Amino acid sequence: MDAHKREVHARVEFKRIRLHPPYLLEAQHILDVEREVGRATKGLEQSIVQITGPSHTGKSTIIKDYCERVSENEAPPPGRHPVLHVTLTSKSSVGSLGNDILKAMAGCALPATVVTDLVNMRPRERVSAVKRALPEIMHVATKALRNAGTELLVLDEAHHLSPSETAAVTNQNVTEAIKWIAIQGVCPVVCVGTKRLRGLLSADVNSQVANRTVESIHLDPIDFDDDKGFDTFCGYLDALDDKLVEHDIFPKKSDLIQEKWPDCFYDVSKGVIGRVSRLVEAAAVSAIRAGRSRIELQNLDVATRTWAMKTKVTDYNPWTEKGPRDVQDIRRKALNVE
Repeated sequence: MDAHKREVHARVEFKRIRLHPPYLLEAQHILDVEREVGRATKGLEQSIVQITGPSHTGKSTIIKDYCERVSENEAPPPGRHPVLHVTLTSKSSVGSLGNDILKAMAGCALPATVVTDLVNMRPRERVSAVKRALPEIMHVATKALRNAGTELLVLDEAHHLSPSETAAVTNQNVTEAIKWIAIQGVCPVVCVGTKRLRGLLSADVNSQVANRTVESIHLDPIDFDDDKGFDTFCGYLDALDDKLVEHDIFPKKSDLIQEKWPDCFYDVSKGVIGRVSRLVEAAAVSAIRAGRSRIELQNLDVATRTWAMKTKVTDYNPWTEKGPRDVQDIRRKALNVE
């Protein structure tokens, strides 16, 4: 295989790599339990689950892997959505929440009768009519969820429910709509988002939503200075190294956990797992372009300079003679990751 085909193959296979670190398995166990409880209590009030953390800490991986597993193991027929993964529109409203749910099922965004009425109205009348139609959208969305056999509703990018300080009323209405879905007994609701979501769904903002939240999964950057965190981080690196061989990207392992390398990976990533994967992918491409059979030190140096530093993931290159910075200093920087 020539270098061009090797690079294309590597990029494709990186999208297919699936790792199962402890936090992912623990989170998916919680989703399994909530889904089974919801199935057994259909029609009764359902629970809300939070999955929060900075970008690239593994939130989307948890959901994507879970949806793939359900699809593979259960093979639901067309039109059935046992787990519905909905990505919320930026600056969400009650109306867009209902629309997003319907769009995720490939359904129409508004009931046909509402669309017809809106088309025939003058612009000023149309605005007030849309406001009156919003509750109807939610009724249609919940009916669609029931008809689709949805047992777990995942609202991704849920931090979009809190676009600004001036949107307090809208945010309250949307969180009330989420609570309403749970109260209607449709299915458990999983809200996924950045750390901002923790405040939005807290008792300070909506105590009734907080009271219905049974699990909160916080995916913060890994603490490298903690024994468990260190083991998790190194275990992830080693498992990723195995995948590079398993997916035929390289013929042999690159020994990503050799002396000082984990410290350097941590320095660049600040404990954010998704950044580790992107750094390894960039280093793999560098190695392939150089005709290497594994990732070497100079490839990680190139990847840090051409990807991590240019995208401002980091302002320091630890793969030089100066080496990685003090772990405590890196950890302080990690606390500010959003």
